[in-house]
Amino acid sequence: MKLFLMRHAHADYGPPDPERTLSGRGQECAQQMASFAMERGFFDFEEIWCSPYERARQTAEPFLNNSKGTLKIHYMDKLVPHGDPADLYKRLKKQESSVLIVGHNPHLSILASALIGIDRERSYLPFKKGALMVLKREEFTQSGFCLQAYLTPSSLGL
Repeated sequence: MKLFLMRHAHADYGPPDPERTLSGRGQECAQQMASFAMERGFFDFEEIWCSPYERARQTAEPFLNNSKGTLKIHYMDKLVPHGDPADLYKRLKKQESSVLIVGHNPHLSILASALIGIDRERSYLPFKKGALMVLKREEFTQSGFCLQAYLTPSSLGL
């Protein structure tokens, strides 16, 4: 099982709220990242879980547009910016199918750190806007997951 974590792309300036949208740069980044990922078999997932916030939805939708019509977005209140990743962590430890999760920081950094065994009290993984992180379930690791890839928009020339 692979787990794909994506932080929403660059959003317009304004107060943090559920309706804030992606900037033009963010929309371009989300589209390019989705095109890059969906053209490669390595980025293969069966489900999309997404924060209900507008900027996350706008980041996830290009993955639907680049799929062959088999994907659906499942909106989850647990993926809001300051949600507690503990329940999601437990669910992912049992998850069988590969999933793309589109959300926010600090939630995604805390979740990714926990999944690969980084002590949250001392540090956590940085997560750039529009970045896509790939984790793979590996039973031989103490935490159960290992980091396979981390793509930032700048690594794709965006």
